[in-house]
Amino acid sequence: MLNLYYTKMEILEALQGIGLAMALQNIRAEIILLGDTSLCLVHNVRDRISDVDVLFSHPKEIIQAAQTIAWKNKWNPDWLNNSAIYFSNLNPPKIFLYSLMGLDIYTVTSEYLLAMKLIMNNGNSIDSQDIHFLGKLLNYSDYKEFLLLAENHFPDKKLSYKTYAIINTYLKSNREGKG
Repeated sequence: MLNLYYTKMEILEALQGIGLAMALQNIRAEIILLGDTSLCLVHNVRDRISDVDVLFSHPKEIIQAAQTIAWKNKWNPDWLNNSAIYFSNLNPPKIFLYSLMGLDIYTVTSEYLLAMKLIMNNGNSIDSQDIHFLGKLLNYSDYKEFLLLAENHFPDKKLSYKTYAIINTYLKSNREGKG
């Protein structure tokens, strides 16, 4: 049976395995953590996630290493994916986290992460919690901040009505001191 959720420790060990595979091929690769992956590994908002959303260099080699790790650990072969490439900026603002053998790990900025969450929000409670967490982290206090952020990073995308409702709830709870 496949493991469909991955803890922070499992992900970090898997990233080390990818780094080792890169080093053995004399490759210095780069991975940028996105979405729930950043919320789990950087912000400690999640203790486990269902997949690892990243952008990465050397796609052929990294995918091959990730699939080897999946096979050894009985994980979903797509546990590491770059499907965010279809809605993300290919060169997002990033922050260096650390180097492993053969691999540099980055995360997107909190502002970019919030912009992604605003654009990709599907109205579920997890997205709402993420938007609240990031809004509070960034100390956002009015609509304009949220709207400008999303527009600056994703000028061709529009916010959904569900996202407006989440922003409204966040701002209301902030005013009432519950945020």
